[in-house]
Amino acid sequence: MRISDNVTNEMAAKTGLPINQKSFNKESTNDLLDALDNKKDDWWDSSYDAKKTKEMKKAADNMMDIADVFDTEDNVNELFESARKENDVTTVADKVETFSTKFNELLDRLNENNEGLFSLYYSELKNISNDQKNEFLKMGITFDKDGHMSVKKDTLKDADLDELQSSMALFTHKANYIASRVSDNAFATEESISNRYDAYGNLFSQGTSSFDYFR
Repeated sequence: MRISDNVTNEMAAKTGLPINQKSFNKESTNDLLDALDNKKDDWWDSSYDAKKTKEMKKAADNMMDIADVFDTEDNVNELFESARKENDVTTVADKVETFSTKFNELLDRLNENNEGLFSLYYSELKNISNDQKNEFLKMGITFDKDGHMSVKKDTLKDADLDELQSSMALFTHKANYIASRVSDNAFATEESISNRYDAYGNLFSQGTSSFDYFR
């Protein structure tokens, strides 16, 4: 499910993830967010890498595309309904594996850009599976110490479809929220930097456009 500003607060409340420098799980201000706020100007400097930021946004958008297969607004999920009717979970297993690949790619991109707000998003995505590790383990889905997701398709094919659907819906819902913040902030970062002027009155974007391979 694509995220708009109208549903951000609702999603954050459901997922328990920080927003607006507060966590819905705590009344106190998040320490990491406090630190980021105090250093908010540090990451708007010449070390900005347009190519990496675009790659990070692309990774976030790609992950949301496959996450939407599981994170649906409808009570009936076509992917799982088809698997039940055909008594074949192959397509479901393939989609979970694809999501795993895109999830890991976004995690890696965030790790490469582990500064400012993106360090928060990296930490959140890395630890997003903590509450679901045990239920995923019996389905053949595991997470390493760095948060990377792995899928054993043979085990996954024997998993209870109702449990798998429920677990993936919750997990992708949380992942979708984080990815939407990554995508929005990557875009905002790019726009803000490209419209800044240097000490000589030149637009930053004019000095970097020749190296921007994604335009």
